[in-house]
Amino acid sequence: MKIDQINKMLVKNFKDINEIVKQAFSQLFGREISIAQKVSDDTNAIIAISEGNYPKLHISFKTITKNVFKHLLIIDPQLGLNMFAWMIGDEPEETIGDEHIEGIQEAANQIFGQIKTAFDADGSPIKIEDLNIQIFQTVEDAMATIEEEESSISKYNVSVEGDFTISHYVWFLETVEEKTISEPVLEKEILSGIEDEMEEKQKINVAPTHFQDFGKPSANSSEPRNIEMLLDVNLEAVVELGRKSIPIKDVLQLGRGSIIELNKTAGEPLDIYVNNKKLAEGEVVVVDERFGIRITHLIDPKQRLQNLR
Repeated sequence: MKIDQINKMLVKNFKDINEIVKQAFSQLFGREISIAQKVSDDTNAIIAISEGNYPKLHISFKTITKNVFKHLLIIDPQLGLNMFAWMIGDEPEETIGDEHIEGIQEAANQIFGQIKTAFDADGSPIKIEDLNIQIFQTVEDAMATIEEEESSISKYNVSVEGDFTISHYVWFLETVEEKTISEPVLEKEILSGIEDEMEEKQKINVAPTHFQDFGKPSANSSEPRNIEMLLDVNLEAVVELGRKSIPIKDVLQLGRGSIIELNKTAGEPLDIYVNNKKLAEGEVVVVDERFGIRITHLIDPKQRLQNLR
């Protein structure tokens, strides 16, 4: 596929994808984002990337429809730090590290998941694979990962509490073609398979068992996750007054009126657990003749994000 064909495809799809990204961004980060596209006439990715100032974040992935494309998004690390901070409700840090990469990858999974869902619903199914995020400190390190010179090059001007530029490189890899098998060959393969199966069953009498595939995606799963699928999931919230370990003999001696001394003193805040993970502390209140808990302290946002995974 020629570069000008890829450029036309990107311009055609930008409007729909732009709306999906803006909506997903607002849901994830609570920020409104504005994106403007500019397709470049240049096609030399090596020259374009070498002229950039580093460090930079590289987000690479493949899209598969009738054609397979390799994509590379290059963004300013400050935008990545801002995204991570907005996601956990904290202030942006100065330098980017592994935990930021993980958080940004999770956000990318959610955004790409919504893009995939929208395209599937529109009757244009798409696969997004090999999503990977890396931070490159020098242009030399970045250039070592670029295999092909000629590509489509686009620039996105992004406005969200500041102005940023995202560079988008697209390489055409191949056209997906369905393999066809002639009837005589197909018949021969089926008969051969039946004969082999009969032979095996004569040796060992084994009943075939079929299991549904419940494959769990890894951290770098090619199928991005959609956060909307999780919003209605119920988690158990528990308020703990205190706890104590006692021997079995003391348990057997408990009766009406027995008192168990807990490990907390009067006036100490109570611990609040969600899904068996401590998320906050609070104090007891009464709401409409029911006990309630007023949150007085939340644990560190980063720890809270990790606990919810």
